[in-house]
Amino acid sequence: MNRKYLILFFSIIVLLNNITAQKTYFGFETGYGTYSMTQIKQILENSMNTNEIQPHRVSNFPGYLLFRPYLEIEYQYFNLGVAYTLLSTGSRYSIHDYSGEYKLNAQIVGNAVGMFAEIPISSFKNFKFLISAEGGIIFNKIKLNENIQLTDIYHQQDGYNLTSINIFVKPYLKLEYQIWKNISTNIVIGYHKDVIAKKMHLEDDNSRESDFNANWDGLRTSIGVSYLFE
Repeated sequence: MNRKYLILFFSIIVLLNNITAQKTYFGFETGYGTYSMTQIKQILENSMNTNEIQPHRVSNFPGYLLFRPYLEIEYQYFNLGVAYTLLSTGSRYSIHDYSGEYKLNAQIVGNAVGMFAEIPISSFKNFKFLISAEGGIIFNKIKLNENIQLTDIYHQQDGYNLTSINIFVKPYLKLEYQIWKNISTNIVIGYHKDVIAKKMHLEDDNSRESDFNANWDGLRTSIGVSYLFE
């Protein structure tokens, strides 16, 4: 992922806040996401079923933790902000006995940069309920490592890095509670949908395209905390 785009997003938000003199929040959320990865799962499963060694599936792109720092500006009737989300999951097939070991690891990471809008629809004392939506770009990278070890006489290891870009939308609901004047906590539940998922290609070689595409579709739940700058 090119960090200069993330820096640019945050710089624009800070500039807008200085111009409009609105409230600025910095927040951090962590939670759990489920990740579809339908096509990658199917391709790997078909490949392993035709493998003469018949390795066992140990892990198959399970749901995993996510991390999301964000910067937000609160206006009179709505909030606007930018966010970065780190997504990751993976798959493993392996088999071993006295004669050796076979192992295939596939680890995928998504660096998502997005802009979001939130609209408060209800409030009670220190509680606030908001409907929200986020959209942006995901920079994907998957590492494929295949390893064959036959006792001490033969060893082969192959590795490939594939990359791609997705476009996503994520509608979500947010419940916020103000703990102190400058600090609030929140609970978020939503659904992530990739509206565009380009096929993955070898890193630094766009011409060598694979049949893989990353599919991060799934539920998103998280808790977080935010701080108001004054």
